[in-house]
Amino acid sequence: MQPPRSNVESLDLATLLALAERIAVERAGGHFTLMRFTTGWKCMLGTPDLDGDGRGEVAKLPAFQSAREALTAFIVAR
Repeated sequence: MQPPRSNVESLDLATLLALAERIAVERAGGHFTLMRFTTGWKCMLGTPDLDGDGRGEVAKLPAFQSAREALTAFIVAR
């Protein structure tokens, strides 16, 4: 069951990171990636293969203005 966005948005950054890590442990062997680009923050489950199709995968991810927003979207989507 996905947590309501309003519940997640009120959490601090450390708690958001802990929740993202727990999701990653349960679903991807502990791997999740939080990235900062000039266009914004992106977060994904797993580790992108930047030598292969991973560049396209990362490009398709939505960009957010803050790490908190990216983590919130990541958690709510799970």
